[in-house]
Amino acid sequence: KRKHKDSASDGSQVEKRRKEHKRNKEKKHKKKSERSTSSPSKSAAPVRPDVTLSPVTPRKEPAPVRAAPRKPTVAMRARNVRPAPHVLLEHSGLPRSERVLRPGDQHYEEVLASAYRGFVVDDPPMKGTEGCAWADKAEEAFGELSEAGFFKYDVVQPGRVEDQAATFVRRCVVGDRGTTYKYLGLRVFAYPWAGEEVPEEVGEMRRLNDKMVAMTRARLDEYHENCREEDRGSCQYNLTLINEMFPVTAPDGKEAPFPGTGRAVVSWHQDTFLEDYSSVAVFHIVQEQIGGGVPWSVAVRVIYDKKTPALHVPLLSGATYYMLDTFNRHHQHVVIAGDGLRYSSTHRVAKTSGATWKYIKATVKDALAVVRRQKSLADTTAALIQRVQSAHTEIEGEWLRQWFWQGRAHAARQQWWRGRIEGELLAAWQELEQHCAALVSAKPMGAARAALKECLEKRQEMRRLWVRKLEVFTASAVATKFPAA
Repeated sequence: KRKHKDSASDGSQVEKRRKEHKRNKEKKHKKKSERSTSSPSKSAAPVRPDVTLSPVTPRKEPAPVRAAPRKPTVAMRARNVRPAPHVLLEHSGLPRSERVLRPGDQHYEEVLASAYRGFVVDDPPMKGTEGCAWADKAEEAFGELSEAGFFKYDVVQPGRVEDQAATFVRRCVVGDRGTTYKYLGLRVFAYPWAGEEVPEEVGEMRRLNDKMVAMTRARLDEYHENCREEDRGSCQYNLTLINEMFPVTAPDGKEAPFPGTGRAVVSWHQDTFLEDYSSVAVFHIVQEQIGGGVPWSVAVRVIYDKKTPALHVPLLSGATYYMLDTFNRHHQHVVIAGDGLRYSSTHRVAKTSGATWKYIKATVKDALAVVRRQKSLADTTAALIQRVQSAHTEIEGEWLRQWFWQGRAHAARQQWWRGRIEGELLAAWQELEQHCAALVSAKPMGAARAALKECLEKRQEMRRLWVRKLEVFTASAVATKFPAA
């Protein structure tokens, strides 16, 4: 009986525990359901029943702050040189040499305003008026510069040494005292247009330059309406490259840029060695033009664009044209010969970094100071060798050889430069040559030896190129233009 009673008691206990486990499971499931409905997040803290929560107000995101629109700076300006699509379509079937518009053609004004914004032509001032006085004085000064022998042909090198050629036009550069202008491998030394003993015709170029600065600034005011002065490219011209151009016929001159035009005297190009985004102003005079003759003209085109038509613009004598701000960066121009003798004064903001007498004089002073401070060549370091020898090579290759390359007649006329180049600069170079010879004899070791070897190899290569340049020049027909050089 006791055994039966124990087994019955065990069964009831098991059943009791089973029911209790079921109730606990249901309670646990119920609590879990309540927690999931009260909070959408599984990681949220349980809510105490004795705490009353205030309603939560959703956070309002602040409105985005928009910066005030910036005025376009020189560095921010984007290229915008494409005309309307229908203009491109109408010219798409023509070869590039025939995609050209002239004043009066359909779409000319539209293309000028879109693809050639920044190219502006001013008509010549009226003859006999007060505004014409400056133009008459400039024209007279051009003739006096020619009679005095300021203009000369240049020998330039567009690519390889074998490609060197004489220019089709005669040129001279007039500008701020001590400035130079470099193009196609040639450094041109500017005649100072101010100072003591400056010829009247040269001084007149400064007055013309002041006029060009004022006229360009007025045009830039229109080009950059509501734009700050510091956001414009410069028009503070520091020199002018003056060209004397004669009429040319086949086979002289360069290939005609378009069918039916005259031959080019200055082929397609951009003006170089200029401050970034600076403007260019060109004053143009034609003398001895036969009545009803073919006018001189310029043409412009967009670089690396085979679809946009070029513009071909005839010029009246006394006209001024401008390439404002970024125009020279995205376009090329060409000068096409007409009848009569032409003078053009191209006013530019030339680079001054590494290109002035002030700069090269400071370079010489620094190199000689290093040389004269050394008590023993044994103390020479690789850094000092690099510093002195680099200046030595620059003085010789970029200044002395450029000067003597242009001949005795050029040197005789450049009185301001001659004393400085053939006096101060040449004497400094000779001292540096002596120092270099002594340094080689001292046989430096290690890093100093390697630095000296590298500098000497660069200088020797520069000298080889100049010797080769002279050999090619004397053996070519180019030399016939320079019998007195």
